[in-house]
Amino acid sequence: MLTILLEKNSDIDTIKKKVGKSVNADFVGYNTVENLSAGIGKKSNQLCMACHDGEYGVLNRNLSNETSE
Repeated sequence: MLTILLEKNSDIDTIKKKVGKSVNADFVGYNTVENLSAGIGKKSNQLCMACHDGEYGVLNRNLSNETSE
């Protein structure tokens, strides 16, 4: 398990540097929701993003049948 201590208001560049150093990587990047959904062929409303937005109500929906974005 990887544990990285970050200050409360760490900016994304600080986070990427600390994560990269801890896993010995030259580069660490994060996908946008749009790039993630396009990359896996799902619309963004078909994805559970609760770990990002704190909205866990999506877990009560049938995501496989939704068509609108």
